[in-house]
Amino acid sequence: MIRSSPCDFYLRYLCTHPDNYTDDQIRNLVKLQHLDFLGMGHLGRIRKSCVPPTPFYPEDLGHHPSQRFLTKERLFSLYHPDADAVIAIRLLDHPRGKELTEQMLFSGSEPIWVSAMLRRVQFQATPRSIELYRHFYYNTDLIDGTELRAIMGMRANIEVQNMDPDELNYRDAYKRASSSAIGSLTTNSSLSPYSRIMSMLRVGLMPTGVQISRIATAGRTAAVIGSLENSLMGRAAPARDFALTAQILNELLESVGDVSGDLQKSMQSMVLDTDASEVPSMEQLTEGNHTMDLLPEEAKAEIMAANKDDDDDE
Repeated sequence: MIRSSPCDFYLRYLCTHPDNYTDDQIRNLVKLQHLDFLGMGHLGRIRKSCVPPTPFYPEDLGHHPSQRFLTKERLFSLYHPDADAVIAIRLLDHPRGKELTEQMLFSGSEPIWVSAMLRRVQFQATPRSIELYRHFYYNTDLIDGTELRAIMGMRANIEVQNMDPDELNYRDAYKRASSSAIGSLTTNSSLSPYSRIMSMLRVGLMPTGVQISRIATAGRTAAVIGSLENSLMGRAAPARDFALTAQILNELLESVGDVSGDLQKSMQSMVLDTDASEVPSMEQLTEGNHTMDLLPEEAKAEIMAANKDDDDDE
């Protein structure tokens, strides 16, 4: 059972709203905004766990019981939206911006990167507005990776009324497209060490400081292991595909160089030039005109004068 929805805090807002939305109204509203509704049972659990005080005046800042409840349930920004919260709400109605935001959040990108990339789809956002969007509508901290992938798969299920042929064709096409997108997202999830590189490439940025040889070496190792695993399990076709991948990556490494070659080049840049000739001594450098005294000249003069007086007394 999936324990939470990424939009649980938004569901809490709808369940506690003074307009007293019914379960069907909440369900239709969440689905209309392309958010994740997990069923009436999950909605019922939210209603039981989030009970506002009586009376409840969430819009009245002077009603302290209501404001304490909003603060405790982390709903304050939806009942009293500032400029950043308004941007987060507007993002729900911007399909391309919403898709890009959720893809980048899925892959572990920081809000500041997401807000910068949204300019490419003509949407102005701030890092805080992205944080609010993540909190209320796409809070991946509430679920684990398996649950998140299952929820993404559920988005491909489209309800068809009256078995309309056009709607059936649309549903099948959408499911195929969603399956491909979900597989790409899963590969680029935050669990992957290369997720940030893939996120930058997908939005049109070329990452710097990336060593192709290290990535190719890791890919070759994974391909060899995949070929071995499938061979042991009697799966000839996948084993062959993995073996071909390893061969291609091996040829790539021959052209770009392997990791050890990169290390050797790095070490060569650190080699110091040395001179093997004998280092001259202080006496040779100064021709005997040097002293080891560390005292100031005034102190040495006083000592010499005192020594001379001692000699005169004797």
